[in-house]
Amino acid sequence: IVLAISGIYFSLRLPTLIRCNYTLWRFVLSPMKRSIITDIVAILAIAILIATAFYGLEARKEVIYLCDNFTPGVSKNSVERQLNTTNLLVWDTEFLAVGSRIVAYSPLNFGYMHCRVEFNRQDIVVFSVVE
Repeated sequence: IVLAISGIYFSLRLPTLIRCNYTLWRFVLSPMKRSIITDIVAILAIAILIATAFYGLEARKEVIYLCDNFTPGVSKNSVERQLNTTNLLVWDTEFLAVGSRIVAYSPLNFGYMHCRVEFNRQDIVVFSVVE
């Protein structure tokens, strides 16, 4: 009974508490302080957007540059060694009936642009393509 009564009392007072807390928040921060906080949040959001765009472009360049290095006749060890030096790429190896395939992509581009390198059974590059 006590819990039910206290629950009803609290539910009746909850809108009042929310209103009081909002009013207290509004009076604690002057309009000038609220404006400054809003400006700081906006500047941080813009900085995050610029940094994400920069790293996305760098990841795109890394995919294109590395995929151009993988010409036919290059060994799989050389390809893996070059892929291990990347900062912004992730790569997966798939084994096929005719050889294997390495797909390198960047999570910053959401996998939109990736490099596919096909190998024959002797682990030599047959072709590479940016998709």
